[in-house]
Amino acid sequence: MGCGATKPSVTGPATRTTESRAQPPAAVNKPARDAPNPLALAPPSDALWDRGVHAALLRGLAECVYIKYTPGKAAPRKAPAWKVHVDKVNLWAGDGEVPEVKQAGSGWARLGSLTTSEVMAHFVKPLTAPHKCCLAQAFSRTPFGAEFISSLRKAQTGVGWLAEHSDALMGGVFRPAQYFVSHAWAGPFDDLAQRVYQDSRQRGGSAYYWVDVFAVSQHYTGAFGTSPDSKFESVIQQAQGVLCSMHPDSDPTAPKRAWCLLELASASMASKPIQLMLAAGEQQQRSEPGEVLPVPDIDVANASAGLESDRVAILGLVQQAYGTYGAANDRLQGLFTAAARSTALLRCISALRVFGERDVYGKHDGSTADEYVEAWAAQCDEEGDPLEATAHMVLQRSNAGDSARMMAYKADQTDEANAGIRDQALKLIEQGARVEMEEVASTWLTAGQTRLGLEVLAAAIRAPGNRVKRVAFENFVAEERGAMISLRSASSMSREYLLHLLRQEPPVQGLVVE
Repeated sequence: MGCGATKPSVTGPATRTTESRAQPPAAVNKPARDAPNPLALAPPSDALWDRGVHAALLRGLAECVYIKYTPGKAAPRKAPAWKVHVDKVNLWAGDGEVPEVKQAGSGWARLGSLTTSEVMAHFVKPLTAPHKCCLAQAFSRTPFGAEFISSLRKAQTGVGWLAEHSDALMGGVFRPAQYFVSHAWAGPFDDLAQRVYQDSRQRGGSAYYWVDVFAVSQHYTGAFGTSPDSKFESVIQQAQGVLCSMHPDSDPTAPKRAWCLLELASASMASKPIQLMLAAGEQQQRSEPGEVLPVPDIDVANASAGLESDRVAILGLVQQAYGTYGAANDRLQGLFTAAARSTALLRCISALRVFGERDVYGKHDGSTADEYVEAWAAQCDEEGDPLEATAHMVLQRSNAGDSARMMAYKADQTDEANAGIRDQALKLIEQGARVEMEEVASTWLTAGQTRLGLEVLAAAIRAPGNRVKRVAFENFVAEERGAMISLRSASSMSREYLLHLLRQEPPVQGLVVE
């Protein structure tokens, strides 16, 4: 549904109110906004801050800033060498320390074990309290950020660590935002961090994300829709797309939360693509690449929010945009279902690669390996020239710098299974699954692709309603612009076969592929 001149915007004057999101839904039984802090984490100006303990917390903060940012203001750039790595369910510091917060009378709690709401209340909010700012703003290269860092130094908070890294924090890890992350605050912080981190790795580490808990000041106390820095309509307008965390995959919370529904409705009105962030690696429970994540029935009228006043205001905006709750339910259900199908399609295309599903890390194929398989060497003769391709596969060079691991590809053993995956993918395309240009241009999706995989990719590009615009497609097929899709690293056979498929039926009306 477009947003015409007389059609009210789904977001209207709404902003992401910080205090309302700071308080979790009543069912979670978290402490109220003014309740005593159950975690012994003092603000940086407090003498209770311990230099050794909070150095690990600040390393955790560095990772938070790295994967979250404010578009148009600040965003993480290249990950510094000292950034925190996400390992399974915990956030681990690069030197092996575990970012932790002290719990009064009950030992330690790992930062990743808290809910996102608790991380906001007991880490982000106390840390930014002296200047009443958002986390990204605190570490921006501005006089404001410099004053913030100075206050930490004066408080003797991790002095050694800050002395070494404060220059990098103050503006050295920020760039404009690309993706808006929609998530429920009641979920585990480690789950959110892992999904975003996995998505970042999938995109080569060059993608940057806007997440409200870090990009919005958590100290604003005004009414709904009045916070000066929490409007998300403009953020979504500037973003390339919206990513929705589907925790837990078996029964996602986001489709039941009023804020998340409003964010996805805004993305639809802005014609922005919506993708689902699924659990990575061994957390995946789908056995077939083409299995579509079940989406709970959308019921806007009964969607929950931290504050009843927020819920009422959001319901009013949604009803204003769609006319009735029934129409809103149908539209939002369609958005979630379409995103789930497209995610399954990407998993199918990935599973058809020469390397196989298990050897490519990523959010779509459910695997965890950190590196691509070096299949090119196994497919070349002693001079490095490609061996003759079989009828079942297309040769393709993997990225430079890949591991020296090699995997023998047995076409005769996998062709039947691949044919089944291809059929699943084609069925998903018939049901409306689509690919975005950025996904078509992703090396993880195209490198080492088989003949069947290229056929599915071509079918997805040709499908009616795809978002691969004419100019993007021309860039895609033009060899001199091949860097956009890394086709220069592909074998000529891969490129020519894909172009052959696309020439048979140009995907864009009026476009002649020569």
